[in-house]
Amino acid sequence: MIQLTISDMACGACVERIEAAIAALDTQATIKTNLDNKQVQVTSQHSDAEIRQAIAAAGYTPT
Repeated sequence: MIQLTISDMACGACVERIEAAIAALDTQATIKTNLDNKQVQVTSQHSDAEIRQAIAAAGYTPT
């Protein structure tokens, strides 16, 4: 499981874009998003770097 903080995730639309970016990379990924804590948990066959890259390509900054 990969856990990331995305400090610039500010609204429901942000959540949708981030989840869509991850799903585009891995349709089998399990994604749990907590907007209040600005955190995303991802279970995927892809690496941490690949998940971060997908989120960054969507315009967000995962840490």
